[in-house]
Amino acid sequence: MKILKLQAENLKRLVVVEINPDGNIVQISGKNGAGKTSVLDAVWWALAGADNIQKKPIREGQEKAYIMLDLGEIVVERTFTGKGSYLKVTNADGAAFQSPQKMLGSLIGKLSFDPLAFQRMKEAQQIAALQELAGVDGTPVRNANKIDYEKRRDLNRDAKSARARAEGIAVPPDVPEKLVDLSSLRDAIAEKWRENAEIEEAAEKAQALFDRIKAAEATVAKLQAERREHLSFAEQETSDVSALRAEFDAAVESNEGVRLRQERDAALGEAGAAEAEAAELTKAMELRTAAFEVAVAEADMPIEGLSIDLEQGVMFNGVPFSQASDAEQIRASMALAMAANPKIRVIRIRDGSLLDSDSLATIATMANHEDYQIWIETVDESGEIGFMLEDGMVVNQPAEAAE
Repeated sequence: MKILKLQAENLKRLVVVEINPDGNIVQISGKNGAGKTSVLDAVWWALAGADNIQKKPIREGQEKAYIMLDLGEIVVERTFTGKGSYLKVTNADGAAFQSPQKMLGSLIGKLSFDPLAFQRMKEAQQIAALQELAGVDGTPVRNANKIDYEKRRDLNRDAKSARARAEGIAVPPDVPEKLVDLSSLRDAIAEKWRENAEIEEAAEKAQALFDRIKAAEATVAKLQAERREHLSFAEQETSDVSALRAEFDAAVESNEGVRLRQERDAALGEAGAAEAEAAELTKAMELRTAAFEVAVAEADMPIEGLSIDLEQGVMFNGVPFSQASDAEQIRASMALAMAANPKIRVIRIRDGSLLDSDSLATIATMANHEDYQIWIETVDESGEIGFMLEDGMVVNQPAEAAE
């Protein structure tokens, strides 16, 4: 179905308008503020539910507004008052539908889908629009990949840090596998020190007794005997602990080497574990992405060469959509718009003045080939292009439509 007639009164900037399109390209021209956008809004508001209509659709100073769309098989009428909007849909025989908005909902697609607007969308918006048309949803994949990406990033960072720590640890050569028991060596040294202390104490006592002998001749014999006894023990040579001390120092150094190697091995183990887990996350992301790519490949895209890449966004013929030529972007956007409106074959294009002659020709060719009606808003004051509006009314129309 296409629009055979549009009537609108007191809608936004419109006073009263009647447009009878002839052909698939319907250009709405005029100066800025003449009411061109209001005409395109009238098309959408007649068909869409109340949620899609702006808060103040009625022209300033008026109490009521009206839209009528004749689509051949059905006639849509929407009346606006201060209390809201009222919809009436009748068939070709004049019989009214009991649930008019539900009936329209089964027919309309995405009449608000503007091919030029799609070109200007941000990457995330383009992906969402294309996924909706193709019936695929990469959001769970992107969200899961984002979580795994951040986790993998942290793991790789931890692995890198652990490897850096390991590389910074210099392990001496010929380090034994096990730590030396320092406590036994420490006890042996202490025992020798105790023995030496006893020897020195005996020498001191012998000297003290010798002094007492001089002071107490009466006890000389007894003290001499005691002295001789102590002297016999004191005559022993003291032990040399330097060898044990050297062994202890060597053991301390060896143990430090063992500790360093254990620390390095632990860091390497930590790095290996983190890298293994990161590899598993990479594999999960790759499998998840591959499954989405299969779903996209099997989806019914509106034009050959159009696809979705989770990393690069919407792609066309193997390159990001934003890098495609203007002609390719126009063709792809038009194909998307047509796919979004399979029943009511009407597409609205705002800012048509931004299109060059080649782009307009491409749109016209596709519209004629696929039998779609394109309503285009253009800024023009010559009165020679399409239906010209001035102060909310049509003041000129194409010659073929006027005949």
